[in-house]
Amino acid sequence: MQECNLCGQSDERQVYRDENLRVVMCRACSLVYLSPRPGEAEYENHYRRQYQASRHQIYDYDQAISRLGTKRSEEKKRKYLGEFASILDVRSRVLEVGAGWGTLLSLIRDRYGCEVSGIEPSELAYEVAEK
Repeated sequence: MQECNLCGQSDERQVYRDENLRVVMCRACSLVYLSPRPGEAEYENHYRRQYQASRHQIYDYDQAISRLGTKRSEEKKRKYLGEFASILDVRSRVLEVGAGWGTLLSLIRDRYGCEVSGIEPSELAYEVAEK
């Protein structure tokens, strides 16, 4: 069991597990994280260069745009917008860590008129989100 990066507690519960991945939630502060955590070099290599190709078989910008249309990404993310109604307005600032293609941020910006920013290590997803 690892210490939570946010609160330092070592009290977690498993949220998800498959053959390659274990996701836990800190019982003290609700931060969700991988356990065990990969090292910095593993994260960087995987998310910058391999993630989109290994998970989605997407290798370039045109394939990414095509996938966004066929998977109805915007439609799927739109269902979450109501969850933010009580906390977001035009004065809000939203940061999404792991913003992917930027779909959710775009929807939030358009619905609530607030400032949005995203952090995305995948070079391809970042390019799509920026455009």
